Amino acid sequence: MRSKCLVCARLAFTAMAVSLFVFAFAGAVAAQEGLSGVNIKPAIIEDKVSPGDVYSSELSVTNLDSVEKTFYLVKRDIARLDEQGLPVFAQAGEKTGHEVSEWVKVEADSVTIASQETKKIPFTVTVPQDAGPGGHYGGIFVATTPLKPEGTGIGVGFQVGTIINLRVAGDIVEDAIIREFYADKSIYNEASVLFTVTIENKGNTVIRPRGPLEITNIFGKKVGVVVINEKAGAVLPKSERSFQVSWVSDDGFAFGKYQAVAGVIYGDEQRNTLTGVTSFWVIPLGIILPAGIGLLLVITVLYVLMRVQIKRKVNEMVKQSGGNTAGQSSPDVAATASQHVPISKLTITAVVSLICALLFLVVLFFMFA
Repeated sequence: MRSKCLVCARLAFTAMAVSLFVFAFAGAVAAQEGLSGVNIKPAIIEDKVSPGDVYSSELSVTNLDSVEKTFYLVKRDIARLDEQGLPVFAQAGEKTGHEVSEWVKVEADSVTIASQETKKIPFTVTVPQDAGPGGHYGGIFVATTPLKPEGTGIGVGFQVGTIINLRVAGDIVEDAIIREFYADKSIYNEASVLFTVTIENKGNTVIRPRGPLEITNIFGKKVGVVVINEKAGAVLPKSERSFQVSWVSDDGFAFGKYQAVAGVIYGDEQRNTLTGVTSFWVIPLGIILPAGIGLLLVITVLYVLMRVQIKRKVNEMVKQSGGNTAGQSSPDVAATASQHVPISKLTITAVVSLICALLFLVVLFFMFA
């Protein structure tokens, strides 16, 4: 039974390594498990504080390995998030403008835990009187070595940790803009589109922009709706982050010009809305090209047959009027005969086909104008 629990715990830990920061900034509270077999709770601490406050809490660290281990506690600030929403850690001594690690005091720098044992580690966060308003975030991480990992991103020594996200009271500024909004192509063969929305956070606190993206066709009919940032990922202050969302038409056949309108909502103090507009084309060349080539071939064949028919009728009329055209040259006879050639059904069919082709081209012109 103990071995089965150990295997399950290690599998759960692998999943946690991928989802740690997604849960952290989406507001989820979940266990985090590291590659060395350690679990730390809670996954995230989010709260509102005021300058001068002393915030107290504790971590629960569980050794999931089969042997006793010593774990080291490392405090780090988070400088920004990368395009995948993973934390990029600040270097030691680096000022990010939203530091929190220097405010954190952990009762122990390391902890030795027996196999399958859980220990509580208290800590406090003392908010300075001159702390800047807005979001401050960092984390307390469990490492397998006393050396602090260098570089950006999660180093080898970091296993798991608790994200600390505190909003300091004061002049909270929630301000953001859509920096970019576009489809990955201008023209598509089919209605399968990837959109990118880049949000810049110009405020001083974390925002989680989220909202619908509506697609309408050339007639103004809404043909699809998808959700931007459905998992409510965070955008840190003074930074930008791109969110991608895809749309595939359910109509089967799509053709013409389409417009996409993004409506993103953000803000805790008040609800703010950002809008962006982009357009793209769907031209199913796999259908249009064969149809166009086929139509051109039909028109060409009809034209050739019409010319052959006219020439045959002219020759017949020349032969029939041979006795009445004495003294006229052959070209004059042919011209006179061609003026009396009756309009055949083939000619009418060719003319109608040409008119239909022209109408088709006119419709295409207005659809893509």
